[in-house]
Amino acid sequence: GISKDGYIFEGHIPARFIKEYLKNPISGSIGLSVPGMPVGSPGMEVGDKFLPYRILTLMKDGSVELYKTIDTVADQYNRDQKVPSNRTTKKPLKTTSR
Repeated sequence: GISKDGYIFEGHIPARFIKEYLKNPISGSIGLSVPGMPVGSPGMEVGDKFLPYRILTLMKDGSVELYKTIDTVADQYNRDQKVPSNRTTKKPLKTTSR
């Protein structure tokens, strides 16, 4: 989806992190993404199965940075639980052509 301010949100991102991002967008970013379809992420629930996944910040220069690492189901939904930012990884966004 695209916010009214033009930020992009792609993939199974928990709503709490979209709201958090919109309150304080990261300078030089265009939005957030969760690559793939991680089991246990919002919309991908399969019983009590869960695989940790990453939320990435999409940067204007085409690179991505790690926004959050989601290690547990509780990380996705518990607003009182602090999930630290992991903004140390920066790598170019890979694309493929067919």
